[in-house]
Amino acid sequence: MDAYDDKLRSRLAEIRASAGVPHSQISMEVLYFLPEMFLKQYQAMFMQALKSDGGEDARNKAQADTGEVGKATGGRTGGQGRRYKKSFVVLDERALELKTTIDKRLRAVARDIRASLAGEDVVNQRRQSQCTRCGTFLQSQWRYCPLDGAEQPAD
Repeated sequence: MDAYDDKLRSRLAEIRASAGVPHSQISMEVLYFLPEMFLKQYQAMFMQALKSDGGEDARNKAQADTGEVGKATGGRTGGQGRRYKKSFVVLDERALELKTTIDKRLRAVARDIRASLAGEDVVNQRRQSQCTRCGTFLQSQWRYCPLDGAEQPAD
């Protein structure tokens, strides 16, 4: 994250706090510009994976709702507590893993947009970047295929 992202997040937190608007409302306003089907599915995934503890005042309620702060109901936690980015309780490990995967893909889309706006031919780069063994699409900087481990030739 760069300084601009930090400043933007800080400013949004100030606006939210001064207006008494919950984080989820601001998030919905920002996400409103995304395709509706994506928004609904991402929200469902998020709600299955995580629950905001609401900060110090709401921790007792979160503990009552989940049994224990950070105790996940699915996946590989083995009953140990887990939190996500300090203010969320992990409810379902598998849904959180999916969210992490989707977020990585969204960051890749953001990089593609940035490169495209800078004049790079992103579409043709993506077509050329496939594993030589299995055909899995790769990011240009990857030296090994994440699916089969095949080393990729240098460009």
